[in-house]
Amino acid sequence: MYFVTGVVVFIFRKDISKRIRLACVAVFIVGSIALVFNSTRGAWLALAIVLPLISLPFILKSKKLFLGFTSIVLVVCFALLNSPSIMKRVDSISDTKNWSNASRFIIWDTAFGMFKEHPVLGVGLGQFKKEFQSKFVNSDELKQQVAEYQSYRKNLKQKKLTDEQKRLTKEEVKVLVQANRTAWENKHLRGLNHAHNNIMQMLGENGLFGLFDYICAFGYILWKNLKSYFINKNPYALMVVGSTTALMLQGLTEYNFGNGAVMKIYWFVLACLIVLSREYNKETLEK
Repeated sequence: MYFVTGVVVFIFRKDISKRIRLACVAVFIVGSIALVFNSTRGAWLALAIVLPLISLPFILKSKKLFLGFTSIVLVVCFALLNSPSIMKRVDSISDTKNWSNASRFIIWDTAFGMFKEHPVLGVGLGQFKKEFQSKFVNSDELKQQVAEYQSYRKNLKQKKLTDEQKRLTKEEVKVLVQANRTAWENKHLRGLNHAHNNIMQMLGENGLFGLFDYICAFGYILWKNLKSYFINKNPYALMVVGSTTALMLQGLTEYNFGNGAVMKIYWFVLACLIVLSREYNKETLEK
């Protein structure tokens, strides 16, 4: 995702060779295809916001670039609209009944509950999994209700309800159904080890202290590079802003800050761009 947001700036720049521009176009196409088919909705939303924003400074200066960019967007939209599997995935983004979405609401609510119990320092670094999973252990009462529900359902199918089961009211049956649903949710939630959200993870594990550090760290990266872009028109600074914004936007639905592979790529890209940005600023001052 960070390569995709970064190479866009290279594609639009006029001071690079045709060979490098073609290589960037190839990387952008391959990266975009990979992102489409990995079905990561958070990454889709992040790129849908970031790519137009970092492209605007370039496409608004040239009618050809504007028409070309618009044509590409229309072609991509047309291709996606004609892909049932992808459109089904896109539609699920706003579906609150979708288990993936519903489970996130449960996770975030639980993480916020941890924060309210330990607002300053949270439950402790690396303790989220233990604390979270302990809240979804089935009680003895719930286990009994699930057993009653399964027995009721089995006998109902076989038309062999006991006299006690026949006397159950609709409300009592609903209670058993809900108990079975809760047990099913608990089973799936117990397998999770993070909050699927950088901010909620920070609040739960590290409290206000951790969230403040997180905001300061990435806020400084964004502020410094936005300043560099507007003052020196530094394209590498704009690339830093694009990749960092994409990371943070995706982090609203995924704990990518805790994903070693993702963060290693981000820090590597950031380090390369910082070096290039400094060299660009030096060249600008010399001129």
